Amino acid sequence: MDNSNVNGATISAVGVSKTNSTHIVYYGTDDGQIFRIDNA
Repeated sequence: MDNSNVNGATISAVGVSKTNSTHIVYYGTDDGQIFRIDNA
């Protein structure tokens, strides 16, 4: 995935937008970081 560098962490959760803003993917890492990808 473009723009998905997690600097050695492991992606442990993935979610998608279901209301209002569409085409957004959220993902979290095992070290507690949360990321957002717009226009996914």
